[in-house]
Amino acid sequence: MGAVPPLLLATHHMPGANLKHAWPEAPRVLTPVVPWSEPLPAEVLLVAQPADLRDPRVQRWVQARTGHAVTDIAWQGEVAAPPWYRSEAEPVVLKWARLTVHPVAAQP
Repeated sequence: MGAVPPLLLATHHMPGANLKHAWPEAPRVLTPVVPWSEPLPAEVLLVAQPADLRDPRVQRWVQARTGHAVTDIAWQGEVAAPPWYRSEAEPVVLKWARLTVHPVAAQP
């Protein structure tokens, strides 16, 4: 995924919290359950579970934060692995994309 992003947007708080520790210097993590009032940086890394992307609430959150509709995002990669604490479990699938943030009028 390249250099440490200044901000990681995650569609679910569990992968977001786990990914925060994927880099030596942890980025800030924003999820739908984390309140946020600061402007976003010009570029963010969005990480999403495919099932989350079908949820209209998540779709609205992504659009409000980034200015991108979920259906228009060009995903740059996908990874799958079982949770580290349950190696016998089904793999967790995560899609990711670096996005340029487009200004939005109001953020929920």
